[in-house]
Parts: sequence; C-alpha cells; structure tokens
Amino acid sequence: MAVTAGIVMAVTTAIVMAVTTAIVMAVTAGIVISRHSLPKKMNLPGQTAGSNAPLVKSRGDEGSLSVLIMGLFLITIALLLLMSDVSSIALSKRTLTQATEAAALRAVQSLDKAAYYQGTSAVGVPLDCSMARIRVLEELDLWMSKDEMHRPELSEIRLTDFYCEGNTVDLRTSARVALPFRLPQSTLESVDISASAGASANKSKWSLFG
Repeated sequence: MAVTAGIVMAVTTAIVMAVTTAIVMAVTAGIVISRHSLPKKMNLPGQTAGSNAPLVKSRGDEGSLSVLIMGLFLITIALLLLMSDVSSIALSKRTLTQATEAAALRAVQSLDKAAYYQGTSAVGVPLDCSMARIRVLEELDLWMSKDEMHRPELSEIRLTDFYCEGNTVDLRTSARVALPFRLPQSTLESVDISASAGASANKSKWSLFG
C-alpha cells in the first residue's frame, strides 16, 4: 500500500500531538495514583486511632501504576518507530530533489548545434530536446546505480513529466519509499514522493529553478 508523503506527514503530526497529550494525561494520572497509594495505617482490634498501627498498601493502586508504566513504554516505542519512518521519508525526498535538479542541469547541456550555428533559433542557446530527455534518464539511472548517491529504501526513480522548448527544460520525477518500520495493526508499507525542477541554458551560464 502506498500513500503520498504529504498525507503521511499530516497523519504523523496528528499522531504525535495525540500521543503527547496522552503522555501528559498518563503522567498526571500516575502522580494521582502515587499519592493515593501511600502507606495507610490500619487499626487492629483493640487499638485506638492514635496508637502505632501497622502500615498497609493498596495492591490495587500498585497494579494500576504498573499498567500505566507499561502503557507509557509501549507508546514511547511506537513514537520512536514513527519518527524513524518520517525521517526516512524526509531524507529520501531530499535525495529525489537532488537527483531531479542534477538531471535538469544535465539536460540543458544538450545543445542543438545545427540551430545554434545556423542562427535559426529565437533563443540564444537552443536545446536538442530529444537528447535532453535521454540525458535526464541517464542521470536518474546514475543516481540509482551508485550506492553513495541514493538511499536504500528509495525505489526506482521515474520520470513522470518532461517539457522542453527553446532553451528551457522542466521535469517532474517520482519514487516510492519503503518504510523501515511498520507499526502494529498498520498496512502502510511505503509512500510515494515526487519532486520537480527546471533549468534554462544561456550563453554565459546555466540557471536552475524549482
């Protein structure tokens, strides 16, 4: 099952707020239980209220406190797993953005030599759009083939949209991120992310815009 990264971020924020509220309420309840579970004096037959009566504790309160501590522990573990998934998505998104920008910059290096030297183009540096698309795909494949350039949980980077005209290139990419941890009772195994970038070729330099 795959969902967009934006939905995951929104759900994660809601869950973090809910968990934080639950922890605060649980800690407050634990303090109250601790106060009520203080040793109490029990008057045995023949003893007055002011005599040295033995101290007894309520086992029910101790049991409630143990359940509370266990619940807080499980909530903490679930929160750590969730934050690990969110961090993985954020880092994969950054990698995809970098790969998309690199592909756009490489695309604008595809000079249409015939139009350039004949002066038939209305722009200063006309691009060969067919070659530009090929170079985009080569750059994206390069990012997936080198271990130091991509994250292991990031699946194949796909070119979903490509626009080329004159000296300008715009492209959009997408990929799927496999979550490192799966929360109990959850069917979410991966999320879809996307990135876009554009670049234009000029006589003096290449410019990148996103």
